[in-house]
Amino acid sequence: MWENWFKKARQQRPGLSWFQSRKGKTVLVIAVCIGLLAILWPVGQINPQPAANTGVAAQPAKAGKSKQIGEQLEYILSQIEGAGTVRVDVMLASEGSREYAHNAREEKRDTSEQQAQGLNKRVVEQSTALDLAVSSGNPLLVEERTPEVLGVLVVADGASNVAVKEQLTTATSTLLNVPLHRVMVVAGKGGSR
Repeated sequence: MWENWFKKARQQRPGLSWFQSRKGKTVLVIAVCIGLLAILWPVGQINPQPAANTGVAAQPAKAGKSKQIGEQLEYILSQIEGAGTVRVDVMLASEGSREYAHNAREEKRDTSEQQAQGLNKRVVEQSTALDLAVSSGNPLLVEERTPEVLGVLVVADGASNVAVKEQLTTATSTLLNVPLHRVMVVAGKGGSR
């Protein structure tokens, strides 16, 4: 296909070399663009790490705030006497939000022009700009809303003991400020029956 195209290009303009012809220049520009694009295109590193063949399904990774809250709860709940190893999974409705202070600037320009033939032209321009309010190089935080907790699952080795289970449930409910019906505490594999 390309050979036929090159032959036709040579036959149409026998005095010009292929690179001097319009088609040749176009192909050259396209090839250079594709080459630059290939060099500059961001390539993500994909490093799949296979799960160890232990017969246990891999746990899904917790995201952002949910993971952070879960890790803090694991540490605190593992300090309860008799709790043993503790794993916590927190389900959030949202990641929370932050509202920052801002300065609003509004500009309004009203221009009237007298044109030929007694016509008046009126132009009204309005613009609003919001700038982030900064103090000492840091944005001013007005309000921070904590994430809403939908539910918590606590798996503890010592949860087979009723007293430990009650302490874990109450502590989780108190720390996250959620009602008791949103907290579930179950015994782990290491617990005694």
